Amino acid sequence: MDTHADLHACIDQPPAAALVVGFSGGLDSTVLLHLLAGRWRPHLRALHIDHGLQRQSGHWADHCRGICQALDIPLAVVAVRVQADGSGLEAAARRARWHAYAEQVDPEGEALVLGHHRDDQAETVLLRLLRGAGPAGLSAMAVSSRRANGLQVWRPLLSVARARLHDYARSHGLAWIDDPSNAAEDAERNFLRNRAMPLLRQRWPGLDATLAQVAQRQTEAHGHERRVGGALLAQARTHDERILRWPVLLAAPITVRHAALRHWLAAHGCPGIGHQQLTIIDRELLAAAADGAPRIRLAGHILRRHDEHLYLLDEGEDQPLVYDLPWDGLAPLVLPGGARLSIQPAPAQPLALVAASRRGGERLQLQPDGPRRRLKSLLQEAGIPPWQRQRWPVIWLDGEPVAFADRLTAATLAQRLPGQRLVFQP
Repeated sequence: MDTHADLHACIDQPPAAALVVGFSGGLDSTVLLHLLAGRWRPHLRALHIDHGLQRQSGHWADHCRGICQALDIPLAVVAVRVQADGSGLEAAARRARWHAYAEQVDPEGEALVLGHHRDDQAETVLLRLLRGAGPAGLSAMAVSSRRANGLQVWRPLLSVARARLHDYARSHGLAWIDDPSNAAEDAERNFLRNRAMPLLRQRWPGLDATLAQVAQRQTEAHGHERRVGGALLAQARTHDERILRWPVLLAAPITVRHAALRHWLAAHGCPGIGHQQLTIIDRELLAAAADGAPRIRLAGHILRRHDEHLYLLDEGEDQPLVYDLPWDGLAPLVLPGGARLSIQPAPAQPLALVAASRRGGERLQLQPDGPRRRLKSLLQEAGIPPWQRQRWPVIWLDGEPVAFADRLTAATLAQRLPGQRLVFQP
């Protein structure tokens, strides 16, 4: 009789033809690798991430090489550089690890397989609950999922208690590494695992199963939240995926608005936005005065509001630029910051053009018989956000301002370029 039939059943249906095990050398990934090797060896390889945070990390890599050699499984060892920031060393190591996974695993034909188990799920749910997470956070980990970058992730042991993995390892004589950092209780998860969870399990023996059920219910709630938020997001969208109409968001119930914003931000490189950050967005962006210029930093991005729109910008995209570049108009001109300026179709003869950042005091005559108006007023009337006014080019011809990017064009330039037009690509 197979005493570990439950574990073998977990790996029956892999989500991809080729599997890459994230192999740390610890108990969980060692059992996972051994299980998969017995069933899927020809389609299997292992990946060990060396974070370089422990003096023994080189020995751990050697241990993993030995295990993989004995099982006849190819192994790649990848060293990463962990750059700690305000989020802490553990979070920085996790980001470095996922970056390495994304580089090493082919999302088209491979799935990354991780050894997370039911105890991990319980810890994750409880930890996120203590941090104030909502349905998105409390839904925790899924057996099979796909990340935003397309990486397929499979966690086949998610319903299995760690004690079962320990029994399997002992019965098969497996050797594994115990990371001494797991005993350091200054890390939140370690404190939860080593101190809090054992006490809670004494009082509530079914704690892990209960928290797994919580995760499942929250997954369902998160799915509903995404559907409702997605419907609102569809109403708030504009021609640009990174610009939303904020009055539409403001008119919605706060929970629906938060769901829409969370979904939108995650789709554009700002995952894991929690209730506290969404509350700040409500207070500083959505509730700001009509003539205000609210600005919030979010995970390498900037969120800004101008008039009736929300803008998601890359870091630095709203900082002023200073330049003064001669341009003959024959070929596209690349501006500081990466924007491109061109004339289409290109003129037959060179022009004495200059593309420059705003100097102040410029005036444009938009109509042949019209007045020369201040560029500042024209930009305000056109609804161009202040940060774009500080970065986009004023076009000069023969010492006279004749255009602002391709948004405003003076009559003199239109007369010089019949059948042609300026094209500006921010």
